[in-house]
Amino acid sequence: ASQRSREILVSLQETFEREDDPDLMPDAESFGVVFHAVCKVEGPVIARRVLAWMEHLFKVPKNLAAKPSRKQYIMLLEAYANSNAENAGIMAEGFIRHMKVAGVPPDTYCYNIAIKAWTRTKRGRESAEHADRILEEMKVPKDLVT
Repeated sequence: ASQRSREILVSLQETFEREDDPDLMPDAESFGVVFHAVCKVEGPVIARRVLAWMEHLFKVPKNLAAKPSRKQYIMLLEAYANSNAENAGIMAEGFIRHMKVAGVPPDTYCYNIAIKAWTRTKRGRESAEHADRILEEMKVPKDLVT
């Protein structure tokens, strides 16, 4: 069902671009519903691709309604943390950096999710070191350049 909803959304966007009919333009709710389903069913790898596509559609701009919300960035972080993948911590930490570049500054909740992703990788000392580094990053003043 998730894959099919993704296919329908892509088809709708392509039809909108081709026909230039505002009635066919996927709205923020369309993107949100599909993105939520992808995060829950297909996991973070596919969800990351969908988010990148949404960012592109907004940036180009082909569809301003495709702009990912803060909630969607957090959903993807949670998908990484809940994936139990061995690289979940690395992916979540990298995504935190992406959020900063994308203009969505991570808050304490986001950092906590990244720490959760590391703790679930069961890499022992390595996980603890990364979690500690994330905690230190949270403490750095926003205007300090290192």
